[in-house]
Amino acid sequence: MDAYLALLETVEAESWRQEDAAEGLSNTTVTRAGIRETQRAWLKYRDAWLTFADARYWDKQAIVTWLTRQRTDQLVGFQPE
Repeated sequence: MDAYLALLETVEAESWRQEDAAEGLSNTTVTRAGIRETQRAWLKYRDAWLTFADARYWDKQAIVTWLTRQRTDQLVGFQPE
């Protein structure tokens, strides 16, 4: 989870450094506000999955790991080169 949070920080920090008119990552339509909004939605998605997993007796930690890996894969594309 620490690596995921570090990646999220890196992506957000990079979007802050960009100074184009959209206030986002260069050569994309991604904005820092969009990253934050999506992250908030993703956290709700993750929490809903955990509620479902709890009802079905699945291993919560396995679900958190699976969901975090999915989100990490999404964020890697926004890392500065």
